[in-house]
Amino acid sequence: MRAELRRLLAGAQTFPCSDLVVIDLIATIADQQSMIAGAVEEQHVTTREMSTWIAGVAESVQGSATAAETVRAAATTMSGQAARLRDLLGAQHAG
Repeated sequence: MRAELRRLLAGAQTFPCSDLVVIDLIATIADQQSMIAGAVEEQHVTTREMSTWIAGVAESVQGSATAAETVRAAATTMSGQAARLRDLLGAQHAG
């Protein structure tokens, strides 16, 4: 960046030393802004990946909850059938 600024300004006119310091300062700030922009982009990508992962986990948890409800309903049904079977077996032994 510094070399670019110096190349662009070279030949236009002669700069006093303080002007070159300002050019270097502007170039340093531009370099820092580029680094910050890169870090922000990395953070954005990471956040997007985390959101996708969290959505996948939420979907998996929902699937597990649905499966658990199915198992609970089946257990309730089997419990009722077992109770009826006990009643039938008890009635046969009594009679």
